[in-house]
Amino acid sequence: MRLTPRTFAWLLQRSLLATLDDGCFGIAKGAAYSALLSFFPVLTSAATILVQTRAEFVSRTIEDALSEIVPPGTEDLVVQQFRVSGARPISLLIVAGLISVWAASGVIKSLIEGFQAAYRVPRNRGYIHQGIVAMALVLGAALPLLAASLLVVFGGQAERAVLAWMKVDPILNPLTGVWQWLSRLTRYAVAFATTIAVTASLYYFGPYRSQRWQYVWPGAILATVLWLLATSGFGWYVRNMAHYNVMYGSVGAGIALLVWMYLMAIIALVGCEFNAAYERSAQ
Repeated sequence: MRLTPRTFAWLLQRSLLATLDDGCFGIAKGAAYSALLSFFPVLTSAATILVQTRAEFVSRTIEDALSEIVPPGTEDLVVQQFRVSGARPISLLIVAGLISVWAASGVIKSLIEGFQAAYRVPRNRGYIHQGIVAMALVLGAALPLLAASLLVVFGGQAERAVLAWMKVDPILNPLTGVWQWLSRLTRYAVAFATTIAVTASLYYFGPYRSQRWQYVWPGAILATVLWLLATSGFGWYVRNMAHYNVMYGSVGAGIALLVWMYLMAIIALVGCEFNAAYERSAQ
């Protein structure tokens, strides 16, 4: 089945209706709660490891990057996790890492429930089997996303280091601007492609059914594009329209994060519903 603009619009409409029929909005709430619960243990573990290794520069760079990603008004809550000091026992770091993986697997298990609903597949995995699959997907998704994030976050420093090593003056050499533009474009293109690949892997391995890769890529691309648009749109809304700190007081930043994660979970389920509709139409 060829994806023409008309076919895409029809499949998108079917996906949105199926998202309502399959109760994906309720499932997304569970995924958002799990994401919020796992978000701070993961950040705290990462910050503690960076402090333990005395990587203050890396910690500050990650702070700046996270401040640009999370919704406005939540930056202080997130960045505060990296302002820790003092050494920590290695055993504590190991325990914190295991807790982070376990907490993050709750997000994956909630999403898998939505994937199963999208394909009309019953729950065939046992509790332990489902937990193992969820943890494996967490680790499998974390490594490439971490590599892509590091490329985006630290690519600028690497770019300046290369120019300094080549003894190129960025002011006098007009080609420096072109090099920097191409370098930045490459970094974000790699991060975009990595996100698509990780999302496609979740769609492929998440549901307990045999699938073909050609039917998981469209939804992965759709979800990645919608994630970018939703993050930008929600950031504008929070910055200009909603004032969560005024409405909810000290918990306003947490509420904003929860709403943002809820939107991300809904989009992930819409992408899976798109794949399911595409596969049924193709067959």
